[in-house]
Amino acid sequence: MRTLIAVVCMLCSCAYPAASNYPGSESEPSITGIEIIIPTREFIVGNDIPATCVILYMDGTRKEAFSDSIHWECSDEKVCAFVGNAPRAVGRGSAVLYASMESFTDAKSISVIAPPDYGKILISEVYYDPAQLADAEFIELWNTSDDDIDLSGCAMAEGGGLYSFTFPQSTHISAHHKIVIPRNKESFFEEFQFYPDLPSSGITLGNSGETVYLTKPDGTIVDIVFLEGGDVNYPQPDGWCTSKLPNASKGYSVMRTRSEDTNTCLDFESKTPTPGY
Repeated sequence: MRTLIAVVCMLCSCAYPAASNYPGSESEPSITGIEIIIPTREFIVGNDIPATCVILYMDGTRKEAFSDSIHWECSDEKVCAFVGNAPRAVGRGSAVLYASMESFTDAKSISVIAPPDYGKILISEVYYDPAQLADAEFIELWNTSDDDIDLSGCAMAEGGGLYSFTFPQSTHISAHHKIVIPRNKESFFEEFQFYPDLPSSGITLGNSGETVYLTKPDGTIVDIVFLEGGDVNYPQPDGWCTSKLPNASKGYSVMRTRSEDTNTCLDFESKTPTPGY
């Protein structure tokens, strides 16, 4: 009889597993709130704001919320608006971005700035035939605008097409300031006794005919300077000069003398190098 009871119990145990073993039997942890996640608090007019919202659970876990479950609002519709329930920067200024889901809300302050005015950045000095070390060459840029400008993704290049330098992320040039791009920062230090703003660019310049130019992130040329007639790929255009100017003898720079850009050699003179000043 005992053997029979044991067998029956075993059969019952196999036929009816514990309820906790059924998939989905455990309830989802309680929600304690939501949080807006954005990569930065500053955006450019016309750009989407890559904001997402995550759900916070009591057990410490987090999960991204479905976009259609979140309601977005902005404290100032002149600063940010919504396209398909996605926030977009539409005007300069500061605002607060709100997200709500059921009874939960979160808020993040943002600022929106104007697109960079790359046209206000000029090539201000080119040191292409150093007095001591050949690789102490440098190119200097000048921000002639009243606003700081982000150079991330812009590039500096020479006309031969062999050398170029793309500015790293978060490279800014302050309003009315200059920034130096060295060929080799150690050689630059040896000649000028201070380190430049940026790392070595590797840009090597010709000493008898060269072109240097700055491009936007999309490749459009912002400013270009033709030295001693320019390069075979970027020769001096009609109207630039009547001779192979500007030029500089060994140990001197070709230097911009005014902020007004006439796109001719008359904007430059040969002077003693003053990188960063």
